[in-house]
Amino acid sequence: MKQVLIEGVQLFKDIFKYNAEYFVPPNGHINNSLNETLYENGIKYRAVAKVQAEPLGNGETRMVLHWLGQKDRTGIRYLTRNCFFEPSHPGKDWIDSCLYEIQTAFRWHKPAIISTHRVNYIGRLRPENRDRGLKQLSALLKEIILKWPDVEFMTTPELGKLIDESHK
Repeated sequence: MKQVLIEGVQLFKDIFKYNAEYFVPPNGHINNSLNETLYENGIKYRAVAKVQAEPLGNGETRMVLHWLGQKDRTGIRYLTRNCFFEPSHPGKDWIDSCLYEIQTAFRWHKPAIISTHRVNYIGRLRPENRDRGLKQLSALLKEIILKWPDVEFMTTPELGKLIDESHK
């Protein structure tokens, strides 16, 4: 796994011509001991669930609690998501739900970190999926700007750096 992470970070740099600073484990599963390898290869921030089922091997896991801005012994800072927007999943008003979660985050003076996945915006097999997802994303962003006109949008590494500054 260490070698895979090292090669992945290098491939990112080769393809995109800049260093990755943020890492999202595939399907969210990773043993936290790999943070050292990530940090040594330029990763400063990592996506993590608030309650992480950390794989230990042999089908075993342990539950680990995390919070926004938590820093582990390696120097990796954890960024937890607190708002969810998955319009390709039916049966829920994702715009209203996400707006409520954003309102809750702002009420507690926290950033609203929205979790969303590419499946909501792709349309090779079903163009209507892409069209619906992009339309709902546009509507969500317009509502956010209407409700909170002074809102600031930023990338995850920008948020990580802002959190770093607030912990100095």
